[in-house]
Amino acid sequence: ENVGKLITAIKETGLYEKTIIIYTSDHGESLYEHGLIEKHCFFEGAVGIPLIIYCPGLKVKEKTCSCLASLVDIMPTLSEMSGFGKIEGIDGISLLDAMVTGVYPERHIYSEFYTHKPQRMILTDKWKYVYTIGASEQLYDLANDKEEMNNLAYDSEYDHIRAELREKVFEGWSALKDVHDMKQI
Repeated sequence: ENVGKLITAIKETGLYEKTIIIYTSDHGESLYEHGLIEKHCFFEGAVGIPLIIYCPGLKVKEKTCSCLASLVDIMPTLSEMSGFGKIEGIDGISLLDAMVTGVYPERHIYSEFYTHKPQRMILTDKWKYVYTIGASEQLYDLANDKEEMNNLAYDSEYDHIRAELREKVFEGWSALKDVHDMKQI
């Protein structure tokens, strides 16, 4: 309702056809999915967010894109939509090509959470892998297990996938260095 009020106000000012609108939010709360009530985990109910982009005059191939996206993609997307071009050397990518062509880049998304046991997640178009320092690993086949009920991390059939994603999740993760340094004290 409030988004509708905002769009109505933008239209009343005559700026609707000159305004890029992005609707998103912070990540959610687990509302008892997996028996959890907070957002301190990497299940989709806690880590997934909405992302809706309106750009006047943009001819899109599909009204709904299912490509992997992250909040770090907003700045490069806005830069390209606004005519400033691509931004190099940052973590995010512009989603403009995916929106216009319907061809999604093959990529993965990271998320991190730091408590007494730092965690890092890697998400691909099919898999989610979670590594928590000092705890069990998690591997989910999101194409066949959208509710993330079947942890495949210790199923030998998926050892090669777990190993590949585990290697990627460690790349550039500063928490591993911090834990290693703490053990040296």
